Amino acid sequence: MKIKQDEKLNKAMVIFGVIILIVGLIILVAGPSSDVWDRASSLCTGLGFGAICGGLGGLYGIRKLRKDPAKFKQIEVERKDERNTFIKCKAKAMSGEIINWMVIIIAYVCIVMNAPSWTTMSLLAIFILKYIFEIILANQYAKKF
Repeated sequence: MKIKQDEKLNKAMVIFGVIILIVGLIILVAGPSSDVWDRASSLCTGLGFGAICGGLGGLYGIRKLRKDPAKFKQIEVERKDERNTFIKCKAKAMSGEIINWMVIIIAYVCIVMNAPSWTTMSLLAIFILKYIFEIILANQYAKKF
């Protein structure tokens, strides 16, 4: 059942968050005082708290679903519904196109602002990779279906 997998994933996320948070605090307290270590400490602390909050939020949602079995059944039906699946796939495809064109706009802005060439080339590589993945996946799905 999906809810048990979600519960395990959220518990693992909380544990991961606690471990990363502890690492960040150890670096903060015992680590050498340098810019790199301060950034590493901040990164670990932020990721740790983020993972803990995300996992606890997921566990809270699962707890609420277990208290209301009718709501759980409704969500399962909606998750398996073909129409909803099609709508989600269509929305993901459209959002991918929008993001892709935003990457190109940002690349043009970088060109106008005389940003380093590696920045512009990286953005163009992302744009091209999106279309390469699209072609590969379209061929793969054509064979599958």
